Amino acid sequence: MKNMIAVEFMKLKRCKIIYICILGFLLASLVVLATYYGWNDNTAEWLVNQTLWFNLFFICPVIFSLVGSYIVNREYKDDTIKSLLIVPIDKNKLMISKLWVTVFIIIILSAVSFSFTIISSILVGARGLTIIFFIASLFKYLLMGIACFISILPILALVILINKGYWFSLIISMIYGFVGIFAANTSLADIYPLTATLGIINYGFADEIIQYDYLSCYTSIIITLIVSLVIIKRFSKYTK
Repeated sequence: MKNMIAVEFMKLKRCKIIYICILGFLLASLVVLATYYGWNDNTAEWLVNQTLWFNLFFICPVIFSLVGSYIVNREYKDDTIKSLLIVPIDKNKLMISKLWVTVFIIIILSAVSFSFTIISSILVGARGLTIIFFIASLFKYLLMGIACFISILPILALVILINKGYWFSLIISMIYGFVGIFAANTSLADIYPLTATLGIINYGFADEIIQYDYLSCYTSIIITLIVSLVIIKRFSKYTK
């Protein structure tokens, strides 16, 4: 498994997809920063929360889906799947190693997005940028990245199973994110996997009280993870 993961990282050195993803998060930070002066709230908390919200529904589903589908589907794109299928390796371990690499990349991208937000806060002189706030916000960004990845994992699993390109996953992820915006204002907020992420990271302002059904949020994410792994396991049996 370790060797498989190492090989996947070596493959990523030859592609520019990570730079594209970083650029996407940079543009997202600039969009939020552009709306900063239109609000009376000039705190770092406002910038952090607005960027979290914008990323969760507009950026993360698309970028994470792009990264994940590219990593797991590149064997078909590069026409190397024929060679892999005749090699005596566990196809299930192959896919799991690709998903582990995707998780690692997503953690890095989440940290990069957080860095852009903090830099924006410093540049505009936002209030409330303390060490405690810095650590708490970083934890939220990383947790949001992991939870968001799990929420879109069924899309990646479906791409693996039906052997579709990453453009297919991008379209589905965009729709998935837009639906999440509407679901966030309904009773489905704690059940819909993407909006359940808000409850997991306890999204909200310090002076704001939001009632999350944490049990439903965590249950939704766990069920999503289990369903995704079952689909991936089915792919492994199919290839055999």
